[in-house]
Amino acid sequence: MQSPTVERVVRLKIQQAVIPSIPPIDGLPMRRWSMDICLVGPQGEEVPARIFESCTYFLHPTFEHPKRRFTVPPFRLDEQGWGEFDFKIVAKFIQNGGRATINHELSFSESAVAVDFTIMVPYHIDELRKVLLESGPVPDYSIEDRDDHPVRQKIPQMATAIAAANEEIVGEVVKTIVAYPGVSDALLKRRHRTEEFVIQLGQLPSSVLEILFNILQGQY
Repeated sequence: MQSPTVERVVRLKIQQAVIPSIPPIDGLPMRRWSMDICLVGPQGEEVPARIFESCTYFLHPTFEHPKRRFTVPPFRLDEQGWGEFDFKIVAKFIQNGGRATINHELSFSESAVAVDFTIMVPYHIDELRKVLLESGPVPDYSIEDRDDHPVRQKIPQMATAIAAANEEIVGEVVKTIVAYPGVSDALLKRRHRTEEFVIQLGQLPSSVLEILFNILQGQY
């Protein structure tokens, strides 16, 4: 069973202008630029990206502070510089719903531009599901994976038990999680085998959580 997801379009809105009061560097003018993040609704309308708890920009390492984290939509980044570069944005979903990574190439060819990216968003978490409805339809989902399912109420207890478990139990937990198709597929899609992979218990379906709970209770 795979975590249910729905497609959404994330829009990066970039504006830039030359700063005439600052001399060019290596023949390139200094520019002031900004970036906002929003979603695009089914009619092309722009919608606040409230599905995200935070957005973290990983800029070029030559910046004094290359890592910037923002927690309020539109997650606006204001900067200045003269060079174009590639960077990534890690957008964390609310309610520990996981995260999405957006790779973008900053270009100064236009004074204003909007660039759209498609991401997949889990919708089995109640609060995230409600916010998703602001930007388009959301499919129905099984009652088994609702937040009020009994086993989902035990997630904090399970997290504590995993932290205190012995090596054998932890191994069984990891083996069960990795065997879940949604996780195994995500692992295979990593660009590099050493790339960090993070998953929250709340992202797993209730059927997997029940198996984990039984393992932690010593029933397996």
